[in-house]
Amino acid sequence: MHKVHSQGIIHATRTLFLSTFGLTLLLFILAIVSTGQFFRLEKKAAQQAKERVLTILEYQFDQIASITADYSQWDDTWNFMNGSNPEFSSINFTDESIQNLGFNFVGIYTLKGKLYFSFFADQARPLAIPDELPTPLQKDCHGLLIIDESPYLVAIKTIVKSNLSGPPAGYFVFGKILDTELEAVISKLSGTKVNLYKAENSDVVPQITFSSTAITIIASIPVLLSDKPLLASITISRDLFWNGFRSLTLFFILALLLSSVIFVNYGSSRRLLVFEKNTAAFLEQEIQERTESLRAANTILLNYKKILDNTSEGILITDLHGRILETNPAIYEMTGFSEEELIGQYPSLFASGMHPPEYYRALWNAIIDHGKWEGEIWNRKKDGTLLPFWLSINTLKNLEGKPCKYVAFYIDITQLKQTQEKLNNLAFYDSLTGLPNRALFMDRLDQVLSRAQRDKNRFALLYMDLDHFKDVNDGFGHQAGDELLILTAHRIKSQVREADTVCRLGGDEFVIILEEVHKSIDTALVAKKIISALREPFFIKDREIYIGSSIGIALYPYDGATIQELVKNADAAMYDAKEQGRGQYRFASGASGISSRQRIEVETTIRKAIDENRLVLYYQPQVSSGSAEAGKFNGIIGAEALIRIKTVNDEIIPPSQFIDVAEETGLIIPLGGWALIQACKDAKEWKQAGKPIQVSVNVSQRQFERGHIIKQTEEALRVSDLDPQLLKLEVTESLFIRDAQRVSDIMNDLKKLGVCFAIDDFGTGYSSLRYLDALPIDSLKIDKSFVDHLQNDVPPFSADRLDKSIQQNGTIALAVVSMARSFGLVSVAEGVETIEQLEALKRRGCDVIQGYLISKPLPSDLFRDFLFHEYKQFQTDVIEHSEKDDEEAIEELQSI
Repeated sequence: MHKVHSQGIIHATRTLFLSTFGLTLLLFILAIVSTGQFFRLEKKAAQQAKERVLTILEYQFDQIASITADYSQWDDTWNFMNGSNPEFSSINFTDESIQNLGFNFVGIYTLKGKLYFSFFADQARPLAIPDELPTPLQKDCHGLLIIDESPYLVAIKTIVKSNLSGPPAGYFVFGKILDTELEAVISKLSGTKVNLYKAENSDVVPQITFSSTAITIIASIPVLLSDKPLLASITISRDLFWNGFRSLTLFFILALLLSSVIFVNYGSSRRLLVFEKNTAAFLEQEIQERTESLRAANTILLNYKKILDNTSEGILITDLHGRILETNPAIYEMTGFSEEELIGQYPSLFASGMHPPEYYRALWNAIIDHGKWEGEIWNRKKDGTLLPFWLSINTLKNLEGKPCKYVAFYIDITQLKQTQEKLNNLAFYDSLTGLPNRALFMDRLDQVLSRAQRDKNRFALLYMDLDHFKDVNDGFGHQAGDELLILTAHRIKSQVREADTVCRLGGDEFVIILEEVHKSIDTALVAKKIISALREPFFIKDREIYIGSSIGIALYPYDGATIQELVKNADAAMYDAKEQGRGQYRFASGASGISSRQRIEVETTIRKAIDENRLVLYYQPQVSSGSAEAGKFNGIIGAEALIRIKTVNDEIIPPSQFIDVAEETGLIIPLGGWALIQACKDAKEWKQAGKPIQVSVNVSQRQFERGHIIKQTEEALRVSDLDPQLLKLEVTESLFIRDAQRVSDIMNDLKKLGVCFAIDDFGTGYSSLRYLDALPIDSLKIDKSFVDHLQNDVPPFSADRLDKSIQQNGTIALAVVSMARSFGLVSVAEGVETIEQLEALKRRGCDVIQGYLISKPLPSDLFRDFLFHEYKQFQTDVIEHSEKDDEEAIEELQSI
């Protein structure tokens, strides 16, 4: 009996020994696999951190290079380097402007690499930037440069004209210090700790070092003109390591405890064999010891449970069919499911629907073939929230080496994905407005085009440009311009559907993709809404700013079958809208393409006319109203110079056909400069011949904005040796609203030279009496549209009807005359065509008359003949018609 009982105890002991050994081995394998996985993930995370830091640094370089390119391709910069724009540096480079750009210095070098100009953010501590740009840097490039023992991010661009014409003028450099502040920005964006320091030698070996709390990876950053790179020390915490270390430690403690149980049980069996024959009391004692051993084993199992419960990674243990057998609390927090909801279920409960069936087939094939799988997976929580995880699945084997279970580790990588999303935003979204940039626009347009081709749908591309946006930048500064762009983006998005795409291509250019357009009129309605929304005032820095927009529309498939065709035709339609008066939209029918080509042809005509000296001046006489007679130069006091272009066939092109294009392209500046010189030369010739009359020359606002007008006027007076009193510059009211103080300073400088000023088309723009009082103005010119009202329904020489007409229709014209007299200014009425208009203006006291009643604009040689009474046939024709009806006489005079 005792022998049988002893054999049973020995058999039970052996069974417990084998079970305990198997459990210990299972826990040991689990600890090794888990810790090894933690090390691999930790090393991979360090490499990813390094790539993020280098990507962010490269983005900083791209930002600096982009801004440097804008300044280097600016006509003002090119003119400054060629000595024709000395105010450029003082206007554009101030403490505030450099601070707003975020740079520490700007340097401008000649083509030979000599320092031509520099400006520093900290004037008290200027940097020792090179006086001579080294030969390797005399090209378009960017990178790190060591200045005063500190690293700077620099970009170097060749200075050229905005249209890339003309020779290079030098090199433009912007620099930004790579200091602790920028290190903090890079650290924040990359989610790591970054420290930068110089390498001691050129042989730098990339390395990863491990400490008790962190992993540090060293990245090498090349430095311009130095073989010693800059080193970036990138540090991430070792959370994964310590989690693995704690797990491994607990697992080993558990294994030791289990081993103790083994030896205790083994010892108990031996004692039982020795003393089994003694007494039943001894057997009872052994049973009690066994009970204690089981209690110890239970304690070990509880410790094992604590390990699972306190691990931050989610853990699932399943059978070979994938049914969940065991979990830990971390998985409940990650998924939102309770233990009761998970046990007995399958991990497919977490399926997000974002992965195709092929994804899961590849996952299981890897587990079956290799015993493990790891990768990124999207899971759905119980509440429907989607989260990204890094999942690692390993196969557990029994004592016979056969697979018995699967263990899965889930690590939440939401923060990592958010960091990646930030980097993605930097690459594909406009940093100012938050809208998709050009790269993302091309990608989305390609997708929309593919869908439209597949589903036989239509879509529309709207290409829009802000009208007069440059005036806001020039008048109120780039910061106001940036605010305006941000507000504009919000307004555009508010006028389209959520599914539509709004992008900013750059500058003030925006594009909108409207998908599934069923009718062309639907697109037109959207364009109208956008134009109407942008007409409302913008309030920026206590200022009320008005702008408009012009929109070109291309419809797929009618206006193009490719991305390039649609963009080109929408762009051409936008230019058509601008040419038709701005503030409107145009579809990309054939007309818009022709209109755009015409604009290019007109620009070419202007350039050739300048190069081939085919510019001519016409003159329209200005006479004293008291001496004015139809068709005669009696009382002539001046003449207005009007520019024309002569074709190779000696045909004359009027300004209405080229002035707008000249303004838009900036060609008005050389045109205006030529007109000033030629008008002064002609006026000098008239004076020498005994006719010292004043010549009036129209001045473009571009000549004022760029500061050219002072140099051009000085040059014209110097070349012609004309008395400055015989030169009058005509400006428009719109010039004053851009930068009244700067315009006033320029006009006062010109006034010191002795020239006179007239406000042209007075009353048609932004009239303000304070301009009349504050600016050095000599004359007011009454616009023809006001003079026209003086003749409605008035028969010739009817005094009664004349007074009534003046009261009804000529109020504005006559009010301007009175205003001019009040301010002590000369009043000039332009566009006078009838005797009735002349008499009405005389009665009110208008000083000077100009118009077809006296003469149409004449070529310079014909004007000279008329001025010196040598154009006899013209005078004879006037005398012969003096007896005819006045209307007939005027018609004939106008036709001459």
